[in-house]
Amino acid sequence: MIAERTLTLARRVNWWLPGVGLIIAHRMWLGLAIAVLFTLLANFMIWGALVVPESMPRTLLAVAGALLIAIYGGAQFLLARDLHLRQAAAARIERARALRELQQHVASGEIEQALACVDQLHSHAEGDLLVAFHIAQTLTAAEDAPRGIEAWLRVRRLDAQAIYRREADAAEAQLRRALSRDPEKRNPHEPP
Repeated sequence: MIAERTLTLARRVNWWLPGVGLIIAHRMWLGLAIAVLFTLLANFMIWGALVVPESMPRTLLAVAGALLIAIYGGAQFLLARDLHLRQAAAARIERARALRELQQHVASGEIEQALACVDQLHSHAEGDLLVAFHIAQTLTAAEDAPRGIEAWLRVRRLDAQAIYRREADAAEAQLRRALSRDPEKRNPHEPP
């Protein structure tokens, strides 16, 4: 993985020297091709506009300018897309690692460590059924009734095919019974 500092440098350099940011981000050949083409076109425009302006057709300068702008924009787009794909891949790797840890902690009965993993995974839970399911299971195992019920409601909302309906029904009933036995655990925002 490329360090965050290097990626920030790549973004900044790419604004001033299109293509060089891609080289810094380890897209060597693409970055080199863009940098060379941009440099050649920029030199051609400078030469045509300042050195021999009378002998250079304005149409040719306009085409070179349009190509220069297109190459510049393309370099910015390619770098932004590349960085986005890297960040998405890093997030998927982190999600898989945290899920694996969560499952290991729950299986071995280490509820406190599992709850720490829940905090790491919480940002993924809104749109990811598998993550939401494992978080709900962990909160049920921890007997955290208010958060557990909320987590199972999230699982129901995400579960369009009702894959986890039985587990959700059983766990919710268990958590509601625990709430009725111990009203101190009740969520202050939930009606009695």
